[in-house]
Amino acid sequence: ANAAAITGVQVDDGFPGGLTLRNTSFTFTPAGCGSVTNFSGAASAAGDGGVRFSVASLAPGSSCRLSVNVTSTSAGTVTNSTAPPTATGPAALAGTGASADLTVNAMPLVSILKSADRGSADPGQVVVYTVEIVNTGAGAGSNVILTDELTPYASLFLGGGTPFTFTDSAPASGLSLGAPQYSDNGGASWVYAPVTGGGGAPAGYDGAVTGWRIPMNGSIRPGGSFTLNYRVKVK
Repeated sequence: ANAAAITGVQVDDGFPGGLTLRNTSFTFTPAGCGSVTNFSGAASAAGDGGVRFSVASLAPGSSCRLSVNVTSTSAGTVTNSTAPPTATGPAALAGTGASADLTVNAMPLVSILKSADRGSADPGQVVVYTVEIVNTGAGAGSNVILTDELTPYASLFLGGGTPFTFTDSAPASGLSLGAPQYSDNGGASWVYAPVTGGGGAPAGYDGAVTGWRIPMNGSIRPGGSFTLNYRVKVK
């Protein structure tokens, strides 16, 4: 905001504990308006605990913006504060530091267990599969997508349009079934519409389905779980 251009502008941003530089993919707006080093003046590196942002010259009314990628080792709210900017000339620089709060979410740890109701089956017999999902992490998990590749020796039971039985935990996991998607080409695409008798299967089954996936609605809470059941008929 000075009436004249300022030169040698420098801002030190020391990160709070647990926050470090993720990489050196810096973005300047406008492009090339500044540079970044560590506090000793050497090239920045992933894992640094802060950055030194420098601008050679800044015209009146102009700005230079730096964006950096950081990572945190712990969850919670962290406050990142910069030192006041400095400059080599002219002396009419009157700047103050700035700060911003960031809420770091705890990470989920989503595990999956799949089992069958029998250890062996003959052609024509039905196998019921159970898929169990549990989040043992400290944070909620979002964008959960279940994907399962079927054996070529089985036909998927369509269940009158509802092949899957969803059983939620108590209290609720936070997730619900989205719209299932199907593939008939090994997962190259997910636009196949199952039909009874498809792929030469018996009525109520589709033998052309090579896999299914379900984008789940919501987020799975810490400690949340659910089970999903479906069945196939051995070809």
